[in-house]
Amino acid sequence: MKGVNIFLILLGLLLLGLEVKHLLYAVVSDILHQDELQHTHVAWNILNGKIIFKDFFEHHGPLTAWTNVLFLKLRGLELATPATLFSLRYFNLALTLLTAFFTFLCVNSLTKQTSLGFFSAVLYLSTMTVQFNGFRSRPEVLVGLFFVLWFYLWSKGYRFFSGIVLGICVGLHPKFLPINIPILLGDFFHPTVRNADNRSFYRRGVVILGELLVILAIGVALKVQGCLAEAVDMLFFHNWELAIRRVRWNKIPYLIGSIQSWDGPFIIITLILLFFSVAVLLRKNTWRASTLTPLLIAGISSALFLLTPLWAYSLLFIIPIFTILITGILVHFQVENFWISTGLLALAVILFFMPFPTVRNDQRYLREQVSSLERALTTTSRSEPIMYIWPSKCPAFVFNADSSMGWANPVYSFPPDSRAEQNRFSDPKVLRIAIEENYMNGILRKEKHYLLSHFEDHNCLWERKPNLPD
Repeated sequence: MKGVNIFLILLGLLLLGLEVKHLLYAVVSDILHQDELQHTHVAWNILNGKIIFKDFFEHHGPLTAWTNVLFLKLRGLELATPATLFSLRYFNLALTLLTAFFTFLCVNSLTKQTSLGFFSAVLYLSTMTVQFNGFRSRPEVLVGLFFVLWFYLWSKGYRFFSGIVLGICVGLHPKFLPINIPILLGDFFHPTVRNADNRSFYRRGVVILGELLVILAIGVALKVQGCLAEAVDMLFFHNWELAIRRVRWNKIPYLIGSIQSWDGPFIIITLILLFFSVAVLLRKNTWRASTLTPLLIAGISSALFLLTPLWAYSLLFIIPIFTILITGILVHFQVENFWISTGLLALAVILFFMPFPTVRNDQRYLREQVSSLERALTTTSRSEPIMYIWPSKCPAFVFNADSSMGWANPVYSFPPDSRAEQNRFSDPKVLRIAIEENYMNGILRKEKHYLLSHFEDHNCLWERKPNLPD
């Protein structure tokens, strides 16, 4: 760590300890998010012999579900228990810390400065996106890890293996495609990927080949299970149709500075450095031979993703690449190591401490969630479906038979205008419903009236009152 004040190192170690401590605290104290419930329910369904996309609703990449299934199998403990939800959180926290480690390796490889790799990892962990979501069971956590691993392999020249990792990213979540496609195009057409004997087609095509092999393997696995058509329809038609409907182009600034509000400055600084670097390389006409260009390809692809129908959680796989980009650009333009380290640490301190008063830990709310799940586990059989209404954070349905197909379909577009007269709850087969009062806007007015008059609330698990006429 030559050239870096020991005081900065000590401050960085202190901040790193606080970041990890807060993440560990959040695992057991932050409320369970509805997406965590869905991913746990999906894994539980597969472990009980159900076929993904065919027997139950799922709209994320199959590799996410299969990874969770593998982890739970290796864990080897009772599945139908609240502890399963928290063990998946610890698993995802470990993946986030591994992402920080690969961020360190990438920066260290690019700059040959261990200190810059260290401060880049500290900056990554300081962001509100990571602190509030880096421990949750989500595909974006896995995508972030493999995206950084892709860049590490790519920068080291392991092009075929980097293509395999890109294919894994797509298999984890098709939301990665708006980043994946520009990366492949930039890699294919950029002249620095050619080798001396000009075997350009092989050198350009090897990344694409690696990715296609992974996608083909996933397709074969889905075909063997008999759900390939359902997977294609859900992942590449339903997902993007829904995403495009939700686009609000006038809310792009909201994506940068609102939902993950205190990460806005980090993203804006990255974009400024990115556009500055591209402008300089174009003006000097040095982009063809610049060692910075491959890093800029990754940065531009990630920046373009901000213009897509973005959910804020997707920042989990943009932020690590942006962290590497900031450091790489500053080193390329010969900013002194001391000032880069100071700037990275100062930004990390700002990002970590500014949102601290707004941390959403709510022990009472979490206890109520766990209580509803425990009640469902003790009062119902695992084969009894509990109707779940999105986007409720009620976990009572997680270890019960799936209700997202057939008679109790909770999946519909927002707002459900065409179903104004529908009342799904009046079906006498619906005995239990998982929905919080805070999320009554997820149901129709007619359904709400029926729910309040015919069901009793037990910490968000609504049970039908006996002997009431419809």
